[in-house]
Amino acid sequence: MFRWDAISWWATGIFALSLLCAAAVHSAFLYLIIGAYLLRPTLIALGVAKRYADERQRQIQFRSGNLALTVMIAATAVFAVQAELEGKPIDVFAAIIALGIATKALVGLVMAAEPRLTGVRIASSVGILVVLFSAVEGGGIVGVIVQSVPGVVILLIGLLGLRRPLISAILLTLLAAGCLVFFGIRGPIMTRILMELLVTLPLAIAAISLYRSTRLAPDGIAAPLAN
Repeated sequence: MFRWDAISWWATGIFALSLLCAAAVHSAFLYLIIGAYLLRPTLIALGVAKRYADERQRQIQFRSGNLALTVMIAATAVFAVQAELEGKPIDVFAAIIALGIATKALVGLVMAAEPRLTGVRIASSVGILVVLFSAVEGGGIVGVIVQSVPGVVILLIGLLGLRRPLISAILLTLLAAGCLVFFGIRGPIMTRILMELLVTLPLAIAAISLYRSTRLAPDGIAAPLAN
């Protein structure tokens, strides 16, 4: 059953503001409507508004969110195919799909596993993705090998977290800082934002997760993983 609460008032206020922007023919109304609609599910998903949602509401948000993501990715893929057939670039469509899938996978890893395993899996996944991207983009065998080196390094540092999480966390922090600077000064703005979200942010989250796991092992050496 729908309950009117503080979030409802905030969402209503944002929606009312969007109507004023629409009346003034201002494009901001679209973003405000999106914000009003996503306010409640976002706060619930982040755990900020747990007291405003019971178990049934959380299940509804979970199922509707998964369905919405599936529909969005499928629709974006269809638009991408259509654009490609018309000879138009599909970079924006590919970025939307990549961000949607990466966000779901990242949140799932953070919520489902203990910190050490989360950090290892995230860093390893980033390393594998970099290697695969290099294999697709690299020119010739030598080019693929050279461009795959950063991905292999990230993968090895991630796997190091299985036994030395503190060292792995430090190295991943340095890598994330390097990526933040490197991607921040190269290429178009959209490409920079995309790389920061797909590479830098996951590396930072992996480093934080591995560091958290060292609180259970102050010497930086983790106990063997349980079967």
